[in-house]
Amino acid sequence: MTRTMTETTQIEAAIQDLYIANQELFDFQPNYNRISNTIQFYEKLEIFDNTLLLFYDHKKMQIIYASKNANQIIGYTSEELKGMGFQFYLKVFHPTHFGFPFRQIRIETKLCSLYKHLSVLDRKIYLGGLKVIHKNGKLLRGFFKVKTLVVSENNKPELSLIQGQDFTHLFKGDSYWIRLKIGAITYCYLSHSKRKEFKDLISPRELDVLRLVAENKTTHEIATELNLSTQTIDTHRKNMIARTGVVNSTALTHLCKIMEIL
Repeated sequence: MTRTMTETTQIEAAIQDLYIANQELFDFQPNYNRISNTIQFYEKLEIFDNTLLLFYDHKKMQIIYASKNANQIIGYTSEELKGMGFQFYLKVFHPTHFGFPFRQIRIETKLCSLYKHLSVLDRKIYLGGLKVIHKNGKLLRGFFKVKTLVVSENNKPELSLIQGQDFTHLFKGDSYWIRLKIGAITYCYLSHSKRKEFKDLISPRELDVLRLVAENKTTHEIATELNLSTQTIDTHRKNMIARTGVVNSTALTHLCKIMEIL
């Protein structure tokens, strides 16, 4: 997709604003010896061929290492990804989705006071449905799990491991979502909803339904067990599928197991 000069200027200005906001949030000097040792440890581990590992430097806002299968999954080598700096968002993500890091920084700023008493090492972030552009131009739909590996003395992330998978077959539509969990605190942002913010991706009542869906129970059996009408069960199921942007209940169950919701 070709951008006009005006669009490019606006995007560059927006990225600069993001960089400034990020520097204010991560106002410390990372321990790069510890970061290097952590990456070396993960380099030795065997990973699945369809799982991309990216190591993200929060201070510099850039990928500092990518697993060797990056070229196979998204067409870029580890060196190319590292060389992008924070232009990574522009080159790898579709123009309609590359703004997600802006949202994530705002979420971090908004919520950090709520979980300052909790270790950021326990924080997990999930991003579903993000549009990724393969180097050859092919559109993919990604699912990413972000886990903090190294934290600063003031409990802010220095290095995170991003595990990415091509889940194009599981997502439909144009939306993406961000789910954060640390301890008992959860938060969810939906890009496509009039109401953008939710306590979690799946409500407690929906989770009751989903647990039984995962057990392959029929709508009638679920309705009987929960003392609800079959119409209510169908409504819960449709709402969960619509909110997550997945193709069906099987995809919904699979993602929720990965996120440890189920």
